[in-house]
Amino acid sequence: HGRPTEEWTLPDGNRALMYADTPFGYGSTRFIVDREYQVIAAEPVINEDHFVRLKAGMSEEDVRHELGRPGETSAYANLNERVWSWRYIEFGNRRMFFNAHFDAGSGRLKYTSRTPEPEPRFRVGLRH
Repeated sequence: HGRPTEEWTLPDGNRALMYADTPFGYGSTRFIVDREYQVIAAEPVINEDHFVRLKAGMSEEDVRHELGRPGETSAYANLNERVWSWRYIEFGNRRMFFNAHFDAGSGRLKYTSRTPEPEPRFRVGLRH
């Protein structure tokens, strides 16, 4: 799999390796490995099972450990928010963004939301 996008040590001494398909992919996978880097577990993380684990008050690091690096980030000064977004597929083929809204001052999760991904625009000048 090459180099992980993120890696950290778990409390039990095992390591978590995150492989993000972002920014344009629709998923990320977390591998749990032992001290010799033998795979113990692998799981996709951009899905409903992991979205529901995010709770208000979590730190940015906690959210990144749950979902991996976001595909997009935005800042909204008027709302005092930073928003991280991950692409995912809902109900088979509906392209969506899962968004984590953080308080810009504290860096703590305020809430989450979902928004449809805009349809791709037609390329200008492309002729058949």
